[in-house]
Amino acid sequence: MAVIAVLLILLTGYLIQRGGDLPSDHEINLEEDVIVNHGFNAKNVERLDNFMMRKSGSQRVVQFTVEGDPIFEDLHYKRGKLVYTYDTTQDAFGVHKVASYICSALEREETDTMLRYTLTGCDGEAPDQHLLQVDFELKRPDSLGFVLKYGYGRRNEINTLEGTLVKDLLDGTVAGPVPFQYGQDEAQQIYRRMVLADYLADKEVSEACNIKPYASYELSVAIGGRDQHYLWSECDNSRDGQELTGLAEYIIGLAEETDVYRSLPEIRGGVK
Repeated sequence: MAVIAVLLILLTGYLIQRGGDLPSDHEINLEEDVIVNHGFNAKNVERLDNFMMRKSGSQRVVQFTVEGDPIFEDLHYKRGKLVYTYDTTQDAFGVHKVASYICSALEREETDTMLRYTLTGCDGEAPDQHLLQVDFELKRPDSLGFVLKYGYGRRNEINTLEGTLVKDLLDGTVAGPVPFQYGQDEAQQIYRRMVLADYLADKEVSEACNIKPYASYELSVAIGGRDQHYLWSECDNSRDGQELTGLAEYIIGLAEETDVYRSLPEIRGGVK
């Protein structure tokens, strides 16, 4: 009986170390997992906020190293306790291990340049466990390089690469290009929205639209040696389409609040 008791104790410890009844697969779900590429762009981060609010179920976080290897971090509630499992077995350049901890809470901290999630009150040697951090600090406004064309025929343009703005007057003419640049605060907020929208991802968007006339968007981003290009219409109600439309409208809204935009002529025509 003593031997059986010892084996049960060892087995219990092994299950805790392996994460108990958590799935041990390494399959990545692009729609449901929070995915972070070595701290400079993120996808589905809002799912962590939902997990914090409901305080039930599970949530997987996948962080890719600089070399492109995934590190799996699983959170789930078991009997009212928050269990955190950390799996580095797929990291070719790290120490291979799977470890689990029971924590008290998941906390969120956000500033203009950073978003951080930390597990607090955890057992083991470290009571605070760093979960993930997304950085979106922009050193200078002129390092925010993008061209956004939008509207009917995409005749409006915000071009931070050349520092210009064009306004479509909807009568066959445009105002501009005129000199234009976002301030530091506005540029920082735009870059934050870009990072949280995972602006470097290959998104599935469409320019097709079943209404006429229709507005469309074209966004080309060139930041830090990384380029991306998207073309889509207002009819694209896919997740990627809605995400990019929200980003574009945020960029446009900030531009329209500037003195440069307000000094341009009023729209003289209409949509035909």
